Amino acid sequence: MRTLLRWLNFANNHSNPGLDRKVLFELVCFLAFLSSLLATIINGVGNVGMAAVITTATMAVLYLLLLLYSRSIYTLPTTSLYAFLVISYPFLIMLWFFNAGLSGPISHIMISFLLSVLIIFPKQQHLPLVIINTLVLLGVIGLEYYNPDWVTGYPSRSVQFLDFMLTLSFVAVFMGALIRALLTNYDHEKQSAMQLTAAVIKESEEVNRQNENLQQINQLKDKLFATISHDLRSPINSLKGTLTLLQSGTLSQEEIVKLSSSISERLYHTSNLMENLLSWANTQLKSQNISPQEVNVLQVAKECAQLFEHQIDQKELTLQLNIDDTHFAYADKEMFQSVIRNLLSNSLKFSYPKGIVRIESLQNGKSVTISISDTGKGMSKDQVSKLFGKQHFSTEGTQQEKGVGLGLMLTREFVQRNHGSIQVESQEEQGSTFIITLPTKPYA
Repeated sequence: MRTLLRWLNFANNHSNPGLDRKVLFELVCFLAFLSSLLATIINGVGNVGMAAVITTATMAVLYLLLLLYSRSIYTLPTTSLYAFLVISYPFLIMLWFFNAGLSGPISHIMISFLLSVLIIFPKQQHLPLVIINTLVLLGVIGLEYYNPDWVTGYPSRSVQFLDFMLTLSFVAVFMGALIRALLTNYDHEKQSAMQLTAAVIKESEEVNRQNENLQQINQLKDKLFATISHDLRSPINSLKGTLTLLQSGTLSQEEIVKLSSSISERLYHTSNLMENLLSWANTQLKSQNISPQEVNVLQVAKECAQLFEHQIDQKELTLQLNIDDTHFAYADKEMFQSVIRNLLSNSLKFSYPKGIVRIESLQNGKSVTISISDTGKGMSKDQVSKLFGKQHFSTEGTQQEKGVGLGLMLTREFVQRNHGSIQVESQEEQGSTFIITLPTKPYA
């Protein structure tokens, strides 16, 4: 029984669905062997006759050999299926006449035999098998009708009852086992189909998501390079024109100083644009590695402030650094510098002359919060909602400073890649505050 149960569960656990028919074939052979063995015992005990005992015993041996052969090979050959038929039909016909014909349970056995054959044979062979089995059944009934003396009856009524009781009980077990095997196999195939469908849907969703991302990146690339091509040409053309004027020797010292200041500012914005562009390209190509370390917030803020001295002086702004020198962020240093630089540049850009820009920090042990605020033109709720969207967003500064909206995109990307968060608070004509939170210790 343990072997039977193992075979019944085999189809559900086997990794190769192509072996299911082989498993069913072995199950049928095993049940046919038990059926023949039981019939041999019944025939021997009931004194049905030596011919019936020899017939059922021979069937049991042949079914067992067929079972052992199937267990010794990996795949099920077609010859094994036909061997099962060749063994079964002649012996079933002989048993018909040895076991009381229509008066015995052999007709029930032949019906269950047909069911087992339909299970193990391919679907395209079912109709011929049904026809053959029907012809065999009708044939033995006809032979019994015209030759009733060919049929060996039961020696007593008690033997007949015993044969019916045991045979029908086994047929019920036989049918139940086959149905259980079919349902198990069906559940296995259904589960496999559902898993395959789920995998296909998931893969399709992933492909669609990648296509959407690719389209967004391509659109962003087109817009960026359209803007960048203009912003790069402007300072370069100005520099070329200024150099031409300087070479002509017609400019006064005052005009030269004024032009130099203008060119310096344009070149700074161009350099910042190029740096952001290269950083953006690295993030899109996934080639920028993260090397987190303890970074002093005050030191980075001072370094970034030095880069903007000209812009701060030009707008007569006041920059306040309210940062404790013991505050650290655990992040990639270059990315952290880019974040502070871009947020500070953004605050300076949208500050009115003589305004105030503040960089402040607050550390609570596990994280450090850094805020960069200004008293500039601020933003509407609609503008705030577009800041960290999938498409870039840019507006002119208080002195018509231009940008491509790349700085804030990089800021969000770098903060998230360092396991941090960013948010913004802003009101029109009252200024904006950008707040970033980063870990102070290695993250899990």
